[in-house]
Amino acid sequence: MRGSFPNNITASIVLIILFSFNANADDCEKGHRVKQVIDLGQMIILEDNSIWEIDNIDNASTEHWLPGAKIIECEDKLINTDTGESAKAEEEEAVEKDEKKEKVQEKAEDQGRFIFH
Repeated sequence: MRGSFPNNITASIVLIILFSFNANADDCEKGHRVKQVIDLGQMIILEDNSIWEIDNIDNASTEHWLPGAKIIECEDKLINTDTGESAKAEEEEAVEKDEKKEKVQEKAEDQGRFIFH
């Protein structure tokens, strides 16, 4: 494996770059985990039941994020520290959350999945 970095070193470098250029560390919230990925990465639900709508350009990476993956929330980004990937994201407002939760539950039921609260 000449010339390639191990994944953990690569992920660390990515995180350092992201924090250096895109976010003030004070604006970031650590300790989150992916609870569920919906609609091929268009929505991410975190363990605190917050619902995040992902920018279309980042769906290709977020659709592969696994439940339990460690997430740092920084302003308008979610950073998956397990993979080093980041996605531009917007948290749903409280009024929209209820509507989204209903849609998520319907989609999960249609797909034969169940969501536990």
